[in-house]
Amino acid sequence: MYSILKKSGTDELHLFPSKKNDENKCIKAKSSICRKALLDDCEKVVYLNNCRDKNDTRELCASYGEPVCAACISALYATY
Repeated sequence: MYSILKKSGTDELHLFPSKKNDENKCIKAKSSICRKALLDDCEKVVYLNNCRDKNDTRELCASYGEPVCAACISALYATY
């Protein structure tokens, strides 16, 4: 699962690995997939989408377009 957050002071959107806890609350990792944005550096009121699966996140990133970090997006399409 992923959350899309806006880095403060920029228009950049970054993807943060996320999971839901026992209370169904979305818990985000402390840094983005690309490691260029920290949770503490993101605007708290601009949690665009919380705890979405990979396919939903791909679709949302495509709709947002250019402001989404390319390094974060590439991780959605990586095969391991």
